[in-house]
Amino acid sequence: MENGVINNLTDGTFSATATSIFVKNNDVYVSGYKYAANGHKVAMYWKNDMAFVTSVSTDYASAEDIFVKGDSVFTVGYLQIGTGINKATYWLNNTSNSIINDESYANKISFVGNDMYACGGRSNASGDDIIVYWKNGVEYPLENPTNVQMKTNDMFLLGSDVYIAGNEWDVDQPSLASYWKNGKLYNLTTDLIYEHRARANGIFVVE
Repeated sequence: MENGVINNLTDGTFSATATSIFVKNNDVYVSGYKYAANGHKVAMYWKNDMAFVTSVSTDYASAEDIFVKGDSVFTVGYLQIGTGINKATYWLNNTSNSIINDESYANKISFVGNDMYACGGRSNASGDDIIVYWKNGVEYPLENPTNVQMKTNDMFLLGSDVYIAGNEWDVDQPSLASYWKNGKLYNLTTDLIYEHRARANGIFVVE
């Protein structure tokens, strides 16, 4: 949608979702996924309504965010090849690159200069989910003192500082809205009443 005018990217034959948007030099880039005829998710992005498919329908994949650097289009999400595990993945144009080989996902991507940042989560050796961000593939954990399940929702970079918004995400438990600065946790809410669940969906920092 631009200035209130809706613009459909797909024809409705199969369900599809647009997950993020990036505008550069009047070109509009959108990340997302669509379902193939076999029911698998296929990762893709659109540039000015033209579709570019980045995974095949025999796999499961989703592009959750998009960033354009020069003439290169970066999307990020997860890729499950065949019957394997989900792996946090970024695509440079149409070429996939695993961020980590453990079961994982990524849902935001950004750059400072030539440094690539992504955030998401992965399973540890005990099978528990932990949330992290990656800088050029190097992992940095996000503080989680109570070890509850948490989810990253947005990321903002300012100089060398990394800001991430997120929340606890177990649907059967109370949920606190939170953000992290360079991995340190700051809770925005403290109410642990189930009916008062909260989440932080976006973050922006002004110098």
